[in-house]
Amino acid sequence: VRGVARVTADNPAPFTNVFDVSDAYFTFAGVSIEQPDSNNVYTIGTTNNITFIAAGTLGLNADIYYAADGVTFDTTNPIAASVPYSEAYPGQNRLDWTEIGSGLLLFLLLALIKSRDFVLHGRFWAEEGAIFYPKICAAPGLNGLGFIFNNHLEFWTNLGVLLASRVPLGMAPAVTSLYALALQVLPLVLLIAKRQQLGLSRASVLALMIVAVGMPQGREIWANTINLHFSFAILAALILALPATGGRWAVLSILALIACGLSGIPAHFLMPLFVLVACWSRNPVRILQATVLAATALLQIFLLLSSGYDLSLIHI
Repeated sequence: VRGVARVTADNPAPFTNVFDVSDAYFTFAGVSIEQPDSNNVYTIGTTNNITFIAAGTLGLNADIYYAADGVTFDTTNPIAASVPYSEAYPGQNRLDWTEIGSGLLLFLLLALIKSRDFVLHGRFWAEEGAIFYPKICAAPGLNGLGFIFNNHLEFWTNLGVLLASRVPLGMAPAVTSLYALALQVLPLVLLIAKRQQLGLSRASVLALMIVAVGMPQGREIWANTINLHFSFAILAALILALPATGGRWAVLSILALIACGLSGIPAHFLMPLFVLVACWSRNPVRILQATVLAATALLQIFLLLSSGYDLSLIHI
């Protein structure tokens, strides 16, 4: 069971108008039994698993009790004591790796079909080959990771092109194309892994995948590093749409937003929404998320204002 609410403390009669409302929303936390449920019939003498999930942070362990009549539990003789569990939303205590794996395989198949004209040899797209590749190849060591394009940082573009610069020129386009496809799949992985929290069915996720891969935008933003910032913007939007829980998801969401902020400009258009949600919810995780995206936005703004927009890099 999990819910978010506010509480009011009110005095009984004869006192009136004596009450106070909590300053912020808080979370009810509990556990939900997965097995056994009302549909399970167990044979005497067999061994069966008891599984449960946690909603919120109640502690590190739980005790399991049995009630013969379904009402009165024998708390002096637990079935098991101090059973560890991890924080999770109902139905989300474990990742369905079969579902994620099958989704990725389907994405790979659709991606290969869409990229059939260039998948074997790859291809540079626009500034990827005209600007990023020669500039990063000319930079010593790992300095290419800090290449500033039109006075903003596209770190993941720089990394992909830097990797391509370490192989023969004939193979370099294949490296950037495959690298870009690998990163473009990140929003899909999150969508599949968190689809229940987003209220999506498997059919809905499948439809979104087909639309995303099948859109005729094709070569402009598909399988090239210079437009990865759009994929990271989608990733940031999914993080904003998901509940801001603690534990591993809090850490993962913060790291993902750092990656989104370093990818370029587009993800930062969501920064005001992160700030609004953080102010409204007063959720510590939301506040951290908004702070991280605001920090990377300030970095990009500083780079943009440091010397202006360099028109000399635009080739018509």
